Amino acid sequence: MVCREITFGSKEFQAELNLRDDLLRKPLGLSIQDDPIHLEDKEIHLGCFEDDALVGVLVLKPLDEQCYGLKMRQVAIRTEFQGYGIGRNLIKHAEEKAKSLGCHYIELHARESTLGFYEKLGYDIVGDVFTEVGIFHRKMEKHFREDKQ
Repeated sequence: MVCREITFGSKEFQAELNLRDDLLRKPLGLSIQDDPIHLEDKEIHLGCFEDDALVGVLVLKPLDEQCYGLKMRQVAIRTEFQGYGIGRNLIKHAEEKAKSLGCHYIELHARESTLGFYEKLGYDIVGDVFTEVGIFHRKMEKHFREDKQ
């Protein structure tokens, strides 16, 4: 299993969009085609691959020009690969990428069903329950440096 960056617009990027659509959009009656994909060219796309097959993805969106913080979003692991540590490895890879860029923290909006997963990885709940795409979420953060914003 190898985690690496996915180039925007590449064949691997199209596989990422297909995975995100299948796992995150279609179950909610939505389509990835309705998302503003063209704005994702400035975001960091990470994928986990088994041989050449994409089995997990996530996107890191810079929150400011200096990359003080990143927002982790669109985390998806192929159903048949869940429970094997792929999500954990992908998030660790994202954290290493964030630190290499000098970022101070990562924030995310976690579905209620995934709170325990993120808490085990050191993320803290920092907000009340809210609804996003029709699902209850909580804002979570993990800081890498002492100087919280």
